Amino acid sequence: MQAADLVAWQLADSAFPSGSYTLSHGLEGYAQDRAITAAEVPALLNDLLLHAIGPADATALALAHQGASAGDWELVRSADQRLHASKLTREPRQASLRIGRQLLDLCGEVFPSPPLARLSELVAAGAMPGTQAVVVGVVYAGAGVDRDRAVAADLFAFCTSLAGAPRRRGQGAHP
Repeated sequence: MQAADLVAWQLADSAFPSGSYTLSHGLEGYAQDRAITAAEVPALLNDLLLHAIGPADATALALAHQGASAGDWELVRSADQRLHASKLTREPRQASLRIGRQLLDLCGEVFPSPPLARLSELVAAGAMPGTQAVVVGVVYAGAGVDRDRAVAADLFAFCTSLAGAPRRRGQGAHP
């Protein structure tokens, strides 16, 4: 296994302390309101991937990866600002920033690279928000993980996080 593959596996692993696996992505609220059954979770996951995570977070990750790989920090900044602006409610916006900043710190130690150091400087200077997807895209680019694998790994991590939410909340296998 190559170093880039190991980075992809580590970042997508629920044991990696990114903070992203603490989120229920709305599943907890649906369950509390009895608005979803266990049988409906796959449809919810599909809808989230097609209409929220794919066009927003996954796209921002891909653009950040592309920009960081090419040294185009305007592309990275634009992707970060647009993703931040697209998170219309406070909770997802704050979670994205909290996890993005946590990843900046942690990955700066575990997976250091010139692109990640540059991103850290820009976020610290207030030039960029530092959303989770953009930070992950830059981490992957700096580690040499190709863009398609980076997006696939992050989507896998999202699916794992959503599927594990009921267990983390002590609700067994059902929402």
